[in-house]
Amino acid sequence: MQVTITETSYEIDELEIACQRLDNRNTKIIALHGWQDNSNSFLPLINQMPQYDWYAIDFPGHGLSSWRNKQAHYYFIDYVDDVYRVLQQIAPNEKVIIVGHSMGAMVANLFAACFPDKVKCVIAIEGLACVTTPESEVTAQLRNAIESRAKQSSKRVFKRFDQVVNARLAVSDLDYDNAALIMKRNTQQEEGGIKLLTDLKLKHHSGFRLVQANAKLFVQIQLYQCF
Repeated sequence: MQVTITETSYEIDELEIACQRLDNRNTKIIALHGWQDNSNSFLPLINQMPQYDWYAIDFPGHGLSSWRNKQAHYYFIDYVDDVYRVLQQIAPNEKVIIVGHSMGAMVANLFAACFPDKVKCVIAIEGLACVTTPESEVTAQLRNAIESRAKQSSKRVFKRFDQVVNARLAVSDLDYDNAALIMKRNTQQEEGGIKLLTDLKLKHHSGFRLVQANAKLFVQIQLYQCF
């Protein structure tokens, strides 16, 4: 059964965070997608669990959300701040369930570690803790980030939507239908063809990552009754 999902958004300073909503006035579930994905990742799950109050957001630079400004970059920990700022508008005084996939699961884990008073539980799909860098590679990580930012890149324009989907299939293990579902929200038809809506800066190397010892401080694996 297909449910009725509505589009809304939340303002964070000058950023507009797009969100797909299923309003049931029940337990709130915040859905956080993976890197270069978007909230469409959760549409199949939402259709399977329509009794809950869903908020599936697009992270900045993804889907229909705003890009960060030209001087800003996409630091992983800033997504934790984005979630905090959105939750201040959605549920400032109640605990929520957070479902995260891949990068979104890592964001959810760190958010829950910092704000356990705001989280009922975390459901992590293909992601735990966060990506780390060995201490011996910290300077190389920073150098790679700076060099990647200096490279000029241009938006790739596709003639047909199936070319977009096939490009995504080449770098993932999704089937065609699910890849098409995600890329539908990551693209826009223009006069010259189909362009990607994802910010090119998402592909820049991370300037800083936690080392393993730091990451362990954020990880507390416990079992909770979510539903």
